[in-house]
Amino acid sequence: MADKVSVELPEIFECLSREKAFKERPEKLKLMFNGIDERSLYAYGIREFDIVEKENVILSVGRHGSWQKNTMMFLNALSQVDLKNWKVFFIGTVETHDCLFQREIDGFFEKNPSMREQVCFIGPIYNQKKLYEYYNKAKVFVHTALYESYGIVLGEAFRFKNYIISTPVGIAPQLIKHGYGCLCECNNVNQLVKILQDVIDGNVSLEQLFQQVKILNKAFSYDNEIDKLGNFRIE
Repeated sequence: MADKVSVELPEIFECLSREKAFKERPEKLKLMFNGIDERSLYAYGIREFDIVEKENVILSVGRHGSWQKNTMMFLNALSQVDLKNWKVFFIGTVETHDCLFQREIDGFFEKNPSMREQVCFIGPIYNQKKLYEYYNKAKVFVHTALYESYGIVLGEAFRFKNYIISTPVGIAPQLIKHGYGCLCECNNVNQLVKILQDVIDGNVSLEQLFQQVKILNKAFSYDNEIDKLGNFRIE
């Protein structure tokens, strides 16, 4: 009955395109990513930093402590990483439903007191401009979720030229195909430790890599995605 059906991930699109209804009318099915509202972003007046202007900041955004987001994987890795002059910012709520995650945070700092000045739980940021400013100054984005539908935070990190280190969930594999980021196995703490340490130690030159791959970080915009509908308009 629908005139158009949009799908946000390539693998789901490929699966549905094999269904009889869409084989008969393939024009009904559209792959449309969750784009960034470039007009709103422009209105915020944020001067976007070039990669060489960014700070040594690793960012994580989500519901920290929820089973799905798997924040403990990241904390366990951090306890084994030499951050040197880097900082880690956790933005988002601290879970109280799945568990009292504040206890895990307190335990982390008890075991790693030297990290109190470098690992910061900032809490939720509901002001979009302020949130974008954190993405803007960060060099690296870490996402350790066990599963995602899409992962809007991944798209936001990509838009602000963050090097994405993510488990293979949601849109992460598609974004990392551009060559600026890497995938990490779910719950493989040792692998995450190595990836993070290589970045911090400069074994992975983010500046050089960014210049080589030339990612089209503005490609996934609302306007570009809506253009896929052609002349179709919702009445």
